[in-house]
Amino acid sequence: MKRNLWAIVLSTVGFFMAQLLPVIMTAQHSLAAHKQDLANLSAADAAASWQGYVESVGEMLGGQNMFVKLAVIILAVTCGVSMFAYLHNRRKVDFYHSLPISRSRLFAVNYATGALCALVPYLVLHALSIVSACAMGFGEVVNASLIGVIASNVIFFFLLYAMAAVTTILCGNTVITLLLGLWVYFGPTLVTALWQGLKNMFFQTYVMDASMSSLLFGNKFAPLIQYFGLNGTKMYNWAVEPVYTMDYSAGLQEPSAIGLLIGYAVAAIVITALALFLFRIRKSERAGTALAFNPIKLPVKIIICVVMGTAFAEIFKMLVYESELWFWVGLVLGTVIFHCVVEIIYAFDFRAIFRKPLQLVIILAVLCAGLLTMQADVFGYDKWLPDEGSIAAAAPMGYVGESALLSEPENIAAARQLAALGVESLNNTDENAQKECITVTFKLKNGKVKSRSYELPGTDEVFTLKKQIYQSAEYKQKACSLFALGEVNEGYHRNIVFYTNGDGYNGVGTLSDSQKAQEIIDTLKAETLTHTGDAMPVL
Repeated sequence: MKRNLWAIVLSTVGFFMAQLLPVIMTAQHSLAAHKQDLANLSAADAAASWQGYVESVGEMLGGQNMFVKLAVIILAVTCGVSMFAYLHNRRKVDFYHSLPISRSRLFAVNYATGALCALVPYLVLHALSIVSACAMGFGEVVNASLIGVIASNVIFFFLLYAMAAVTTILCGNTVITLLLGLWVYFGPTLVTALWQGLKNMFFQTYVMDASMSSLLFGNKFAPLIQYFGLNGTKMYNWAVEPVYTMDYSAGLQEPSAIGLLIGYAVAAIVITALALFLFRIRKSERAGTALAFNPIKLPVKIIICVVMGTAFAEIFKMLVYESELWFWVGLVLGTVIFHCVVEIIYAFDFRAIFRKPLQLVIILAVLCAGLLTMQADVFGYDKWLPDEGSIAAAAPMGYVGESALLSEPENIAAARQLAALGVESLNNTDENAQKECITVTFKLKNGKVKSRSYELPGTDEVFTLKKQIYQSAEYKQKACSLFALGEVNEGYHRNIVFYTNGDGYNGVGTLSDSQKAQEIIDTLKAETLTHTGDAMPVL
């Protein structure tokens, strides 16, 4: 650690700027604002605003502080690379590996050094931040949840640190290490986005059953991205994948991330063990090469060519007005370019651009064959229909919470029949036919949730099936916001505000009598269940 004082100084400065300073600045600003509130507002309003100031300090001290997460990521990568960067220098490798110390012990010393250089300053400055918050009058933000925040940051540090160590050991050049590290950290997210784009392009019934943000944050193989979706031991509701697992009727509560953190802690241990194994078998003479292990060269090249070729294809398609022709042009061009780039990097020679053309042809042929298979829907994605006995719940809509799925057998059968009619209409090329889009979501008994989007013909059968579902009591109770009204908290009461069509959003009257308001709500609920599509509700 004496030889790596720069890492200790960098960590101390980094966490001072990311943790301690934001807490002190936010607390000082909050105290100044609260002083003005006491002079200008009533005692009740000042007390309410004070709670907002307390929450702001709590955010800087807790898992919502993005500056700390950035510092953890930067230091994990920096320390992971620097502690093993000597492997890329032939003279240093000869010196260190000539010392009378085993490879395992040398690895342990380097690994522990990098971890201590980053984590000790973090823990010290986090403790100072807690002391500062208490000293400035914000002691109520200090609670047991901070233990989870610290544990989360430490787990993600070790995971990202271990990944950086593995990439450094795999490579024989620091620049190549950083490039491979970018691929390891962000590659899974890119693959997720490309896969969604391909399904959207080739499958007629594809519907994105979650927001893109939740799909990206839901990729467990991209911990660096996943890190920003966590608030200590909780997950932000917008980072939950998929969206339909969230019960909106219960409020947007943050689900627990303890299981995810345990999984990442185990992954950190496994990756550390892998780093130790690779460190022990790595040949010293591989210093200065692109990759230190020849067997992984071809798999790495195949992955890069396939992913980047697909990325080029989708970019070209978007640039030229959704042109399918330019999709295939971009696919070929991207695959060829990155095959050449990888060969140049492997050989450190521009003349290697023309090497191994057979591998390029095979990679391109397999990639094209795979995409053509998707385009022809060989595996029947669009024609998929679940067996009625395997369906636990269903709904003729997408983007729904589990509380909105229908479980009565009649509604399940009707929803599946709508999907069957949608499959039958896939090959209907009559542009003049009356059609309407509908998304059907199925929750299967094995726990999986799948959605499909169909263009249904405007037939009497379709109208009857939809009416059967929409007029059912189960659908009304789950889809109508009237039935989602919860209990009124103590000290509050519910008003009913009346509007007219002529006045738009201007209320023309308010009913504040709680008993009468509840009577109206109960009456509306009862009449909603008996209301049919050919009758006009009074209110």
